[in-house]
Amino acid sequence: MKPERWPGAVDVSIVASVGVAMGLMLLTYRTTAVINRAPDVRVTWAVAAFALAAGARRPWWPWAHWVWAAVAAGTLGEVWLILIAPDPIPLAQTLQYVAESLAPFLVIVILGSSWNLLAAGLRKGIARPLALVAAVNVLNLADALLTRFAVESGGAQELNPFVRALGLPFKLVAVGALSLLLYKRRPAALVWPIAALLWVLCYHVSGIAVNH
Repeated sequence: MKPERWPGAVDVSIVASVGVAMGLMLLTYRTTAVINRAPDVRVTWAVAAFALAAGARRPWWPWAHWVWAAVAAGTLGEVWLILIAPDPIPLAQTLQYVAESLAPFLVIVILGSSWNLLAAGLRKGIARPLALVAAVNVLNLADALLTRFAVESGGAQELNPFVRALGLPFKLVAVGALSLLLYKRRPAALVWPIAALLWVLCYHVSGIAVNH
């Protein structure tokens, strides 16, 4: 194939979005390893690299990504072998096992290939910085509530010394004030706390899944 240049300029929204996508794919791998068993690391790297590359040209083309992930993971080969050489294990149980082994790769390929959609949303937010301020504070509120739930249920400990001493309201006020300061001084920098809080929120979801 003829090589092509990167589609468009590389700006802060793209860097942040690719970073979030990579972080979420690693989080998916870790969560799967804790809940069930670690997927094949070579297949994981291949699927993740393909997803990031495909996201540059095809931001949302999930069915082709899913098929590619299934081929890379050997899942389609397993299904074919089941059809031509039936196993004594019940078919429903075998297909359930195949689906469970394929699920993390499907999640990884969707997360990895969707970074361009997140970048487009952040780019629109930079044009309307108040939307970024609102996003930071909504994500921070969600993080605060999930942290409180985790601490009260005994599944986590609050490591932030300021929050331990002054409580969660301090965190909400502090983040609100800092986000307004960034809005006044450098609105584009609000992309970074959004990316960080988005990953933290997904980390909470991962913790809930692991605990249950």
